[in-house]
Amino acid sequence: MAEYDDGDPTREEGPVVVRRTIYEAALRFEKTMGPGAPGAIGEAQDRAEKSRDAGKPRTAAKWWAIYRYLMSVASVGPRTKAVILKPGEKYDYENDKVIKPRARQPRSDKGGR
Repeated sequence: MAEYDDGDPTREEGPVVVRRTIYEAALRFEKTMGPGAPGAIGEAQDRAEKSRDAGKPRTAAKWWAIYRYLMSVASVGPRTKAVILKPGEKYDYENDKVIKPRARQPRSDKGGR
């Protein structure tokens, strides 16, 4: 079995990318769980499964997103950055940058000229 050193600088870990709404919901959820949020990951998974079983796909999707975010944060090194995306933004992993939405879509027709 391989052993991994969490402080190994050669380990490449990308940033944790999360939407602002999920980030804020996860923070509120951890706050309600108490100091250090013991069991928050398992509780988020339980809530996602209960929502799915109850036939609430939107609620289940929200809890799965919170679960994935909490798992991501727990599984990366302490110096790994978090990228919080605003609505409409995307993340370019190859260039390590946030892509902001365009203010106006370019015109596809030239009929007005």
